[in-house]
Amino acid sequence: LYIKNFYVPGTPQQAYSLGINYNSPKFWWIELSGNYFDDIYLDFHPARRVSSAIGSLDVTTPYGADKIDQITRQEKLLAQFTVNLSGGKSWKIGDKYLRLYAQINNILNNQEFITGGYEQMRFDYVEQDLDKFSPVYFYSYGINYMLILTFQF
Repeated sequence: LYIKNFYVPGTPQQAYSLGINYNSPKFWWIELSGNYFDDIYLDFHPARRVSSAIGSLDVTTPYGADKIDQITRQEKLLAQFTVNLSGGKSWKIGDKYLRLYAQINNILNNQEFITGGYEQMRFDYVEQDLDKFSPVYFYSYGINYMLILTFQF
């Protein structure tokens, strides 16, 4: 099985977040954050990385070497980013608290964000056509939000 130096699939190898937060003395707050994800790799199918998948190709020819590389390479997905906004307010009513929290994720509506995926568990050993059984990709939701109201007593 030819998987030396492959990456862990399903999670970015690099993830960064930068945010700015303001807390008001009047019991409200707001936060804006940006998140960057890179080195995201597709989950691979082991059957494409065995000698029977590439055995008929001649590694000494440019075509054969290229085809072997195409068949065995782990697909790297594009780097992506999201921007999120959240905020909240609390009120003290006697000895009880009422809290309101709102969050909007992916406010730029980045729906091209491929969060992961996998190669199908089948391979065309005869034609070695990589497009015959295309990979399956998972896409990020577009803009999404939530609103939470709590009462503590």
